[in-house]
Amino acid sequence: MENKIKTLAIICYSHSIELCLKIKKNTKNKLLMYLLYLICSPYIFLKWILESIYEYTIGKILVSKIILKEKNRKFTDELSVVAIVKNESLYIKEWINYYKTVGVTKFYIYDNESTDNLKECLKDYIESKLVIYIYFPGKNKQLAAYNDAIKNYKQNSRYMAFIDCDEFIVPTKNEKLTKTIDNIVSGIPNLGGIGINWALYGSSGLEKRVDKPITQVFLNRGQDFAWQNFHVKTICNPRLVKNYISPHFPIYRLGAWNIDSKGKRQYVWYNHDVDFSIIRCNHYFGKSREEFIQKRSRGMADRQSKYDLTKFDEYDLNDIHDDIMLRYADKLV
Repeated sequence: MENKIKTLAIICYSHSIELCLKIKKNTKNKLLMYLLYLICSPYIFLKWILESIYEYTIGKILVSKIILKEKNRKFTDELSVVAIVKNESLYIKEWINYYKTVGVTKFYIYDNESTDNLKECLKDYIESKLVIYIYFPGKNKQLAAYNDAIKNYKQNSRYMAFIDCDEFIVPTKNEKLTKTIDNIVSGIPNLGGIGINWALYGSSGLEKRVDKPITQVFLNRGQDFAWQNFHVKTICNPRLVKNYISPHFPIYRLGAWNIDSKGKRQYVWYNHDVDFSIIRCNHYFGKSREEFIQKRSRGMADRQSKYDLTKFDEYDLNDIHDDIMLRYADKLV
């Protein structure tokens, strides 16, 4: 009974997520925040009922028709990647070369005031049209960058992945990422996107940076069901996205569903049912302690704050030796 109530609360929340986030953002007092949630609860509940009726009938049908119409459409790119970047020149070539290897054919790189010659580092990729470079200054710009990509480039790609430069979406089978995506979405007529769980990699005990590709240096990760791995990152059909409201998850038009790798619907930006048997998102969050301190100095892309120093230890998970990325080693140098 408790789990059913919790599930219902999450579903209701997902239908009023913008309102709930606005309350959370603008209310510093927790007691007042919960009081406002309580006051708004009749509206939230009614909105869930009405939108559910629509999305399971008209909405689902309309979305299915859009997807069916797009099935034989020729896109410029089957899969592209969107990222906001700040001072990632040391790592970005490895990251781009990896995604090229698994089938990505376009990168939309939003440069958030880098000072490490990022544009020069990307020069060859920009000239070859593999990378679209957008200078995007300001604070707290991650969601603005994601929504800019949706607005301006959604017609170019069948699917878009919204990720960071320390995240590597990996198919468990040694195959193109585009093939893995096609296998997951087959049979889901109203598919909006796929939420892919993190596989958080730790420091492997390193205090200092090692001058080698990170996917060859950091080979230990956390247990599958470590709470940090509940976070997801999304590959979506950008034409079905209304708005990106989290670095992890967008809001879709009614009738479009986000699913996990097993086809189960996701309502929010986390998924407790972690399963790495098909796909996962390797996340090299902290790397070595030295690199984490450098990362901390850049600040966070989605809010005006910095990581607490304790975050390194909290995310330094090294329970399982997992060298799946070594199969790409010769392609990433």
